[in-house]
Amino acid sequence: MKLSEFVKKIEEIMPLSTQEDWDNSGLLVSGQKDKEITKIALALDATPENVAKAKEMGSELLLSHHPIIYSPLKNICGGSLVNDTIISALKNDIAIYSCHTPFDSAARGVNFGFATLMGLENITPLAPCNNKAYGLGVWGELPEALDSKGLALILKEKCHQKNFVFYGFDELKTNRRVKKIAIVGGGAASMWGFAKSVNANCYITADLTYHYREAALYEGLAIVGADHGEMEGATIPFLKQLAEEATGLPVEQIENNGTDFSYGLELYKLASKTKDTPLKDDPLMKLLSNGVSIKTRF
Repeated sequence: MKLSEFVKKIEEIMPLSTQEDWDNSGLLVSGQKDKEITKIALALDATPENVAKAKEMGSELLLSHHPIIYSPLKNICGGSLVNDTIISALKNDIAIYSCHTPFDSAARGVNFGFATLMGLENITPLAPCNNKAYGLGVWGELPEALDSKGLALILKEKCHQKNFVFYGFDELKTNRRVKKIAIVGGGAASMWGFAKSVNANCYITADLTYHYREAALYEGLAIVGADHGEMEGATIPFLKQLAEEATGLPVEQIENNGTDFSYGLELYKLASKTKDTPLKDDPLMKLLSNGVSIKTRF
């Protein structure tokens, strides 16, 4: 299949007309626009590492969710993530196509995928697109109302999430449970109002900012703050399926989606080995064992 034909087929199911104004999806890097494509490598991000892995796989194309180019380039000199990725792709003759908000808005895209993993029922667009594509975000209902422990189990076991924070459950006071869930994958703190408009009990997104979070909590929403890469990385298999169906080409997923966290708990255990206080008697360890979450990223 020619690269130009791949572009045509992928954009038939995830058209660039559905991308947000600030986005930069599409064919971003290619030394030969009509090169032959026999295999596709798939990743959350386009990076030098993933370009190298695509080459090792025998792929001529790296399909990523996040675009490698957002802002105008002032040079293509080595030494930055963006430039090194572009240089590596051109050097190795690997084309890069990114499908960001078109995949977010697709009928079987990021948000639908995450809701499906959660087991939500009656999945409905949260903010439908004007061009009648599916739209950004979804809402749906759990089979039964859950408290934060039940919700955490679903996020961990079904959605492969390791890093998330709950706000607004106040279970010691209210034993709050949620059933109607609104979801926007990636960083969409500002879209909490859409969740409120459909009377959702809980809003799940990433990159929460203080003021949006406080406004949503004030109006009664429970919030789950997920990790951006983990949340979208869990839905990359849905992009794999869409790409395979659209093109008929083999698609191999690169298994390194997102930068992992290093848990503060594990770091604290290591740091505490030199202390005289037995670990089980350490006051911070007592907090951790009672459910206080301490995380950090390096």
